[in-house]
Amino acid sequence: MNKYKPIEDGGDLLDPFTALMNKERVGYRRLYGRGVSNKMIKNLDGGGHIESVKKDELFKMQKAIEEDHEKKKAELQVMQEDQQKQKAELEAMQINITKQQEMLLKLMEQLPK
Repeated sequence: MNKYKPIEDGGDLLDPFTALMNKERVGYRRLYGRGVSNKMIKNLDGGGHIESVKKDELFKMQKAIEEDHEKKKAELQVMQEDQQKQKAELEAMQINITKQQEMLLKLMEQLPK
């Protein structure tokens, strides 16, 4: 596509995509979907309608992705808070175990030998 040079005789100018892809069947376009013809594209404001449909679809997809991202972000925040609570509980349990061990050692020292 970078090497494409339009015809300079002033005739009908082709876009690089059409020049590169050519046509398999007369009247139909490749990569536009099944059954899309040149006439259909010309009737849709020179293809501008197809591009706007693609832009609308992309906008909808982007919005869905952003909503999913916000949802996952909120879930992650809840999980992090839960992890912090569990960490605090574990530290409290460790402190409690240490105190119990100290009490057992004191009791063992008081036992007759």
